[in-house]
Amino acid sequence: MAFEAELATYERNKESWLAENSEGQYVVIRGEEVLGRYPTYQAAFEQGVQTYGRDTPFLIKQILPDDPVMFSPPFGTSHTNFHSLWQYSTQGR
Repeated sequence: MAFEAELATYERNKESWLAENSEGQYVVIRGEEVLGRYPTYQAAFEQGVQTYGRDTPFLIKQILPDDPVMFSPPFGTSHTNFHSLWQYSTQGR
């Protein structure tokens, strides 16, 4: 599974980040190393590239209490129906 170590690192730290009022910020993780938390995706991306370079994979993940629910449309489903499912799954966020 891609980013298995990074996602495990995120899960280990998520509650403490939320307790520190970091909800909505973006975290950059490579392996078990947490580079930092940033106010925007763009800031996180720029720091990740500056630190690790463009050829080294790293994870950028928004710190949220719950991950948003995403649906993948079944084969043959129109884009319009999928868009409706996506809107329904993200209401209230």
